[in-house]
Amino acid sequence: MADDGVAVLTDRRVLMANSRTFAPEIQSMPLTAVNDVKGWADSGRATLRFSSLDGVLVLGDIHEVDSAQAFAGAVRGKIEKEPQI
Repeated sequence: MADDGVAVLTDRRVLMANSRTFAPEIQSMPLTAVNDVKGWADSGRATLRFSSLDGVLVLGDIHEVDSAQAFAGAVRGKIEKEPQI
């Protein structure tokens, strides 16, 4: 998303919406489809990348680095892992 926005974690999905006037984009990624969450921080800004079976969602230019890290950790904690053999 290139515009400012918000991400919300529920018990079943990650929802992302940007702040585009008149036509905000809203994307939903079920937690069961999330393969990986990666994050980077540099110069007081963070980026989060969510990989799923359907594609990739990237949130960038996040000013609240600590909150971004906590959000990524919360998503990782909810990702359903397949049983290890």
